[in-house]
Amino acid sequence: MTERTIDFAIIGAAKSASTWLHLALRQHPSIYMPVSETAFFEDPYYDECDSRSLRCIVDAGSAAVRVGIKCPNYLCTPECAPRLARHLPDLRMIAILRNPVERAISQYYHLIRSGRLPVAPADEAFASYCAESSSRPSPRSWCCNSAATAPASRHFAVTSRRSGC
Repeated sequence: MTERTIDFAIIGAAKSASTWLHLALRQHPSIYMPVSETAFFEDPYYDECDSRSLRCIVDAGSAAVRVGIKCPNYLCTPECAPRLARHLPDLRMIAILRNPVERAISQYYHLIRSGRLPVAPADEAFASYCAESSSRPSPRSWCCNSAATAPASRHFAVTSRRSGC
């Protein structure tokens, strides 16, 4: 009998509906996903030899047909792609992408609502936020890194496109 493993990972960018997809998939009777995000591959104390936390996820979903994890940070954390490829070579990745400007605006207001950014005149505060955000790795850099470590058949990208006005 083949040992069960994690079948897929949602790696979409923050504020791109990855939580919505996670919640929708958790309701499906043939899918098991843990309640919270799985930070194993981005953990600063990552230990390649200690995958007990991943084994716990798989064991918890023993009755499910498919087991999935979610962590949007995997998309922009360069070390995650090779770690995922080493631990889970057959993993299918679902990358949810969003218009970068809309995503940045959504993230900006999310940080204000949560008290992590001060309320300031929009033009000043948003310019400061964008300058800070530009120093982070982009989803494009992750996709290039991931393409070098996993075959294209293991990637699935979802984008949002608005129609109408």
